Amino acid sequence: MDTIFWYIELIVGGQMTRNEMFLNTLHYAGSLMKTPSYLCEARLKPSYFKRERKMDFLSLITFMLNLTKKTLQIELDDFFQAVKGTETRITKQAFSKARQKISPVAFSMLFEQLVQLFYTATDLKTYKGYRLSAIDGSTLELKNTVELRNVFGYAENGVTQVARARISCLYDLENDIMIDALIGRYDSDEREFAIKHIQKLQEYGLRKDLILLDRGYPSREMIAVLKKVGIDFLMRVSTSFLKEVNQVKSRDKVVEFSYQGQQYKIRVIKVMLETGEEEILISSILDNSFKYKNFKKLYFKRWGVETKYNIVKHKLQIENFTGEKAITVEQDFNASMYLSNMAALAKIQADEKIQERNKDKNLKHEYQTNTNILIGKLKDRLVIMMLESNEQKRLEIFNGIIEDIARNSVPIRPGRHKKRIKKTTRDRYPMNQKQGL
Repeated sequence: MDTIFWYIELIVGGQMTRNEMFLNTLHYAGSLMKTPSYLCEARLKPSYFKRERKMDFLSLITFMLNLTKKTLQIELDDFFQAVKGTETRITKQAFSKARQKISPVAFSMLFEQLVQLFYTATDLKTYKGYRLSAIDGSTLELKNTVELRNVFGYAENGVTQVARARISCLYDLENDIMIDALIGRYDSDEREFAIKHIQKLQEYGLRKDLILLDRGYPSREMIAVLKKVGIDFLMRVSTSFLKEVNQVKSRDKVVEFSYQGQQYKIRVIKVMLETGEEEILISSILDNSFKYKNFKKLYFKRWGVETKYNIVKHKLQIENFTGEKAITVEQDFNASMYLSNMAALAKIQADEKIQERNKDKNLKHEYQTNTNILIGKLKDRLVIMMLESNEQKRLEIFNGIIEDIARNSVPIRPGRHKKRIKKTTRDRYPMNQKQGL
């Protein structure tokens, strides 16, 4: 897909700060969706969407971006009344048929445009000058149909087969932005996903990147790939990793290993956890300005991607798919990744508003946006703003949302952790954790 035209236009249009990104991204997304080139990329056949229909191309795309999580027919009725301002009735069967004409690329184009725009910001957060990101994977439960089991694979417990998909994300830990997101078969190799993320970083343009990776990713090949393209890393490794690493006795030492005739230097750091367990980290950063004590704190930042998955799964309800075909799963996944970034952009501005309101108050804690409230407030309003051609009206709607969100802030409690409780039964929507959608 070719989004370079839009990227050039954004640069020519001038640079912005992070808290200006939400409205500008909406503007460019709305403009992009109305272009003939977007239609050509988004539809699966050139003959699609040539005739006027009640569910036209733009209505179809925006409906699928409208955080659709309730019963499909109710969502369709509400959408045309609240967003389109008409009493037009579209059946769920008509919608399901029409969406088969849309490529999942329609939503990944919007996602990529957002990422490209975001990294033109003048005030991006970094860690010691690095763009700090993490690669991590997870699994999604799908509707348990034969088609989805065949396409994405399944888990089995000896009694039944349950459709599953594997997802992987490259996540900017300091700026709360998904840089890249992939979905594939449940039995996919997470290292293959990681290499695709690295390739995407190269396409976007490297920015002194430092990637955090967990134990499933380290290998000689992975280290060689990262070294070759000039991306720094910090990885946790198992005790059965390279012998050159396992032989290290000191807590901080540089070692060498060979791979395909090349020599590679890595730094081995051994840290003691509060549990008394020793954790082994390896890094490409040999610079002494990174002290031993920095690495433990740095690796702990990887927890941010776990938090992001929690938001995507439980707040955005990504597993609450709107269809039972492979194409609908990919559409919903790509749309959800775009929406997660839009919510992150709105949060930047809402957090700033909350800080302004509280700056002269003697509060015990700092406060931040309640993400659940934010996502609920974006329902309907996001696509209304996207379709609004009047900038002043769009700004008024957005300011109203930010004001509402700022009144529902939550305290930040540093160092607070919840133990993971293993459940024998599924309770996805408990009474004390009701969602915003």
